[in-house]
Amino acid sequence: MKGSGTILSIDETSSQVFVSGDIESLALNGDFFVDLKNSIILIVTNVDDKVVSKQISVDQLSEGMSIDAYISDEVEGCHPADALLVR
Repeated sequence: MKGSGTILSIDETSSQVFVSGDIESLALNGDFFVDLKNSIILIVTNVDDKVVSKQISVDQLSEGMSIDAYISDEVEGCHPADALLVR
């Protein structure tokens, strides 16, 4: 499943982000938590008409970033992500 939105807050201790957006396959539109403990986090940018990605950590995220989270099933209100792309 893919969840998309904007980071509202970050809890570096628990490696979780609170996102405002939607998860299409769940017909969820609103705020949701994403667990990044076992995730690959990539920031994706366009440099000289080429797409460039760089792996980053939770402490390099900031509020207001646009994200796409590739998530597993919901676990107690939080969605574990395999990968997080920051746009």
